[in-house]
Amino acid sequence: MNYKQIVMKAIVENRENNTSYVSYFERQAKIAEQEMYKPTDFFDGCVNVIRLYKEKIISAYEKRYTENDLTLKYYKKAKEQGLTTDEKGETIQNHIDYIERDKLFVKNRGYKTNTDFGCELDKDGNISQSIFDTKVTLRWYEVEQIEQELLKAKQEILPTPTDSSLQQPLINLPDKVLTFLAETKCENGQTFIDKVKPYPLKWLQNKQLARELLTHEKIKGTLKTSTVEKQAINIFVDKDNMPLRLAKNKRIASNDSDKLSEFLATL
Repeated sequence: MNYKQIVMKAIVENRENNTSYVSYFERQAKIAEQEMYKPTDFFDGCVNVIRLYKEKIISAYEKRYTENDLTLKYYKKAKEQGLTTDEKGETIQNHIDYIERDKLFVKNRGYKTNTDFGCELDKDGNISQSIFDTKVTLRWYEVEQIEQELLKAKQEILPTPTDSSLQQPLINLPDKVLTFLAETKCENGQTFIDKVKPYPLKWLQNKQLARELLTHEKIKGTLKTSTVEKQAINIFVDKDNMPLRLAKNKRIASNDSDKLSEFLATL
C-alpha cells in the first residue's frame, strides 16, 4: 500500500473539496481493511509518512540555522590568533556579531510558525527533489493538522487497546521513567521535563545519556536502534527547545551513566 499517495490524496481532497481529514482517513482505513490490511498497519503507515514530512521541515530549519557555522568558526579562530580586521578593513568582530545576530533571528522565529520552512511534495506524496516536481508545499501547522485529524480517525476506528501488546511500536517511556526525569535535578535546579507533559521532554543532559536511555532494551523493546534514532526528535528537545538528534554511540564510563543503568534495571 502506498501510504504517501494516500496522504497526498487527503491533502488534495481537503484543498479542493474541503474534505475533512478525519472522514477521509476513516474512509480509507475501511477500504484498506476490505483489502486485507489491518487498521493498525494502515494508520501506522500514514503516521510514518507524516513523520517524514516533519523531519523534512526540521532539516530545512537546521540547515538554515547552521549554514554560517563554519564561517563563524573561522572568524572566531582568526580573532583568537590576534587578527582584528579582514583584507577589506572590516573588523573580525563585526563579522562575528552579524552571524550571531542572524542565528538568533532564525532561532527566535523557529519553524513551527515560520512559513519560510516547508515540505515540498510531488504528485505522489514523495518529498520533491525539484521545484518543477512540486505539487504542494506543507507548512508545519498544516502537517500537524493532518497528523491530529489522522489520530482522531484512528481513535474512531480502533478501540482503546487494553493489552500492551496491542500498542503501536513506538517508544513509550514508562511512568517510572517520566517521574524519575521529572524529579531529577539538573542545571540551575531545572528538571528534565519542561512542562508537565510526556512529550516533549526537555533533555538537559548530554546526548549520549539520551541514547543510553532510549536504546535500553526495556525502553525500545523490539525496535531497531535506527528506528529509535528517528523517533528521538519526537520525544526530546534540547535546552534550546530544538528537537534532539542522538549523537553517535560513544559509551564513556561516568557516574550519570551508571546511575541511569541502575535505575533502568529496576523497571
